[in-house]
Amino acid sequence: MTTSSIGGASGMSSTHFAQMREQRFKSLDSDGSGDINETEFAALTGSPDPAPDAIAAALAAGALPGTDVVVTVGAAGVRARLGGYGVAVPGHRVPVLDTTGAGDCFCGAFGAALAAGQAPAAALGFANAAAALCVQRRGAAPAMPTAADIAAQLQVNSRS
Repeated sequence: MTTSSIGGASGMSSTHFAQMREQRFKSLDSDGSGDINETEFAALTGSPDPAPDAIAAALAAGALPGTDVVVTVGAAGVRARLGGYGVAVPGHRVPVLDTTGAGDCFCGAFGAALAAGQAPAAALGFANAAAALCVQRRGAAPAMPTAADIAAQLQVNSRS
């Protein structure tokens, strides 16, 4: 068993990593769509560079199966391939207090925006604003913003 530093996880065996990678691929929706963060993207694609521009280029080149892939890139926002087209959503400049629950917040807000009839690219912006609010608060559930909070954050960011 080989031990190394893979995806920021020091001491993980290469066998365990391969199992996790396979499990993550299986967790993508049946059509290959899904959302992941930049570290997961690098691990799944074998990309040595999880920088936002490199992720956007890899998505444009067809990295990962399916037509819809969303990659959150922290403060840099979101890079996605939706319907075969690249989408970049800029990040929000906010002080980060706690990232617990930010991914769940993003996914929930994205789903809620889609359910409310927003176009996928607009829903990504809504979800990204929600996650930006979430990281400014402590905890998971208590950090989840309201729709009104998210709308206000979108207004603030549009003026920046």
